Amino acid sequence: MRHWGLLAPSLGALLIYAAWHPELRAPLMLAAAIEKAGLIGLIVADWKKPHTAHMRPIVIFDLVIVSTYAVYLLHFL
Repeated sequence: MRHWGLLAPSLGALLIYAAWHPELRAPLMLAAAIEKAGLIGLIVADWKKPHTAHMRPIVIFDLVIVSTYAVYLLHFL
């Protein structure tokens, strides 16, 4: 859990930094999308277990974010 607590704000800070450095935007958005897709996969893999019930809204939110990143990346490739 501590790893996720460090990973999320680190990627967020890098994405903000990439807002002013276009050459970093695509690789950082790809890295963030992979991280979010991994989290989605982990939650979906344990979907029926009680400890993931409170994490289901995270899946919906992260799906929206991954889709947004994908649209942006496909638009500029």
